[in-house]
Amino acid sequence: MPSAVSMITCSPTDPVAFIFSQELGETYIFNTSTSQITDTTVGARAFAFSPDGQKVYLNEKSMVLALGPDTSLLNVISPDVDPDVGLAFLPNGRKAYVGGNALDNTGYGLAVIDAINDKQISRITGTGSNFGFLGKVAASNDGKKVYATLESGIIVIDTASDAVVSKIFDSQQFDDIVHSQIYPRLYALSYIEDNESAVGYLYVFDTTNTGRIVDIIQLGASITGPAIRLATDSDGLVYATDGDTNTLTILQEQSL
Repeated sequence: MPSAVSMITCSPTDPVAFIFSQELGETYIFNTSTSQITDTTVGARAFAFSPDGQKVYLNEKSMVLALGPDTSLLNVISPDVDPDVGLAFLPNGRKAYVGGNALDNTGYGLAVIDAINDKQISRITGTGSNFGFLGKVAASNDGKKVYATLESGIIVIDTASDAVVSKIFDSQQFDDIVHSQIYPRLYALSYIEDNESAVGYLYVFDTTNTGRIVDIIQLGASITGPAIRLATDSDGLVYATDGDTNTLTILQEQSL
């Protein structure tokens, strides 16, 4: 296993994981059955498997690479945003959303990709106070909404019209977001620095009620920096990782 793992994503269909080491600047292809590294590819700002496991999108500087699960190059997408850390497929696999700064300096940009043909079909943009940075992206489990973190708050996008329909919790910056695979909930991870220490908090939003906060859970001082990541699984568990301290917090959704 490479050192300083900062991102990992697993195939939904095969024993394959893509692992990025920020320290080494490379992406490793990892066989989860044999626990062996089978290949390497270029470094990435973000990557995500399509729901059928037959394609991986990899955000690289100025482009998105569409790879096969064996890392063969299928297509190169050149969106009119600078791809950053935001990337998500819809559950039906027909569209993907790539976050970054708009190349024409009009504010944040969210490129909407036809994931069947690997082509950009539109761009969602926004300007104004605290709208200049777009970070993590997550899709709801029914595919009707996409959520994206801004410098402050989270925007909500209707995927039928690809329009921003609301903004939730405008007063907080979030480092990662993920939607539950079972419940209508959005989980957002944030850490608050206090002198030399930092405390991580997991915000739980009800996505059926325009982002009403259900709970705020303190994760403790072990969640200390921007290497924190969130994930959910189909068994109703939420995972919060911190690459800085090599800690993993596991929560049961039913108890939240």
